[in-house]
Amino acid sequence: MRNIRKITSIMLVLIIAISFPGSAFAAAGLTDQPEIGNIVLMDIDPSELPDGVVPFNFDCEEDAIEFVREAHSQIQKQLEIPSETIIRKPEITTRGIRWDFVTDYKPLGFNLNNPKTGEKLFASCKFNVFSEFQVDYDHTAGIIKAYRDPGVSLTGITAGTSLVNGRCIITLNSSTKATLSGRGTLEYYLLVNSFLKLAQEDIRYDHIFKTSQ
Repeated sequence: MRNIRKITSIMLVLIIAISFPGSAFAAAGLTDQPEIGNIVLMDIDPSELPDGVVPFNFDCEEDAIEFVREAHSQIQKQLEIPSETIIRKPEITTRGIRWDFVTDYKPLGFNLNNPKTGEKLFASCKFNVFSEFQVDYDHTAGIIKAYRDPGVSLTGITAGTSLVNGRCIITLNSSTKATLSGRGTLEYYLLVNSFLKLAQEDIRYDHIFKTSQ
């Protein structure tokens, strides 16, 4: 009889969870920060808003979530485009050892409409990666000897976005090739019914620097 009651109780819990999934997960506290892919919405204090950032304004959280999802999709497509390579051939006038500044960028942006107000929601940014490389041009191909001061930045019309935890990781693949791997967290600031919210996603852009084919 006890086993029958236990099975009946388990079946009842499962029926409730299936019939009312929102209520079941709310009890577990899993709806406080809804996930959108790898993006999470968080409540933040207005004092945490970076200088110069103007939040994207929405009437409801559903519209804000859809905006972040679409912006995320557009940005990820841009990041998937293969990087270009820089090839610097040594010339007679550039013989010797010198420091070369290497930089490149990946365009990041989105152009969307607020479904309720028709307001344009856009950003047109550049995710920049850069570093200095010490190159010995006394050879047929320049030989990479060292590097210094790698970094990243976000420039352009950033609107309601910001970059944090930015860094550039240098990998010396060979004596004539290096990879600049720019990484960081792109932040979206959202104003939903006067409440400030934050969404984040990790971004990465790899750029190849070569001194020969």
